Amino acid sequence: RKPDGTYADLETIAGRVATALQRDGVAPGDTVLVALPNGIPLVATALGALRIGAVVAALDPALPDA
Repeated sequence: RKPDGTYADLETIAGRVATALQRDGVAPGDTVLVALPNGIPLVATALGALRIGAVVAALDPALPDA
């Protein structure tokens, strides 16, 4: 299966995420919880958070409850 999008698309989305996080008050060192299934949206969100110096905590919503 061919991946959806390009590295340029990923970079664009990550930039938009970074801008939105900063606008919402996320600062370097803050923790951003990302609860998305594996895929491009998860990677783009994590990259956007890392770009502004935030810490990423990724949760897989597909995991069963404990």
